[in-house]
Amino acid sequence: MVYSNRGLAYWRKGERDLAIQDFTRAIVLNPQDAGVYNNRGVAYWRKGERDLAIQDFTGAIDLNPDYADAYCNRGEAWLHLGEWDKAKADLTAAQDMGFDIAASFRNDYESVAAFEQQHGIQLPPDLAEMLGS
Repeated sequence: MVYSNRGLAYWRKGERDLAIQDFTRAIVLNPQDAGVYNNRGVAYWRKGERDLAIQDFTGAIDLNPDYADAYCNRGEAWLHLGEWDKAKADLTAAQDMGFDIAASFRNDYESVAAFEQQHGIQLPPDLAEMLGS
C-alpha cells in the first residue's frame, strides 16, 4: 500500500518514472491488486508507452473483470493505436458498467475534434458519438 500511495504522489508531481517504479514494487508485493496495475498503466500511457499500458490495463481486467476504469483506459489506449473495434468493445464494456466514458475522455481532451487534431486521427462516427462529439 505504501508503494502504491507513493506512486500516486509521484504521479501527481509529474514524476512518471518514479511512479512506475513504485507501482512495480507494489505489484511485486501484492500481484492481486488490480488498481495498481491500472495506475501503472495510466503512468505508462502518459509516457507514451502504449503497449505497456495496454498490458497493465489487461492485467487489471484479468484480476477484476468488473473494473470499468481499466476498460475505459484500455479503450482510450486502443484509440491512439487506431484499433477501432478493440476501442469500441472496451469503451462499451465500461459504459455498460455505468462508467461515464465521455467525461473521462474530456478529462484529457476538450473534444473529439481536439483529440483528432492533436493526434492526426479521425475517429469513426460511432466512436466519436460515444465520446461526445
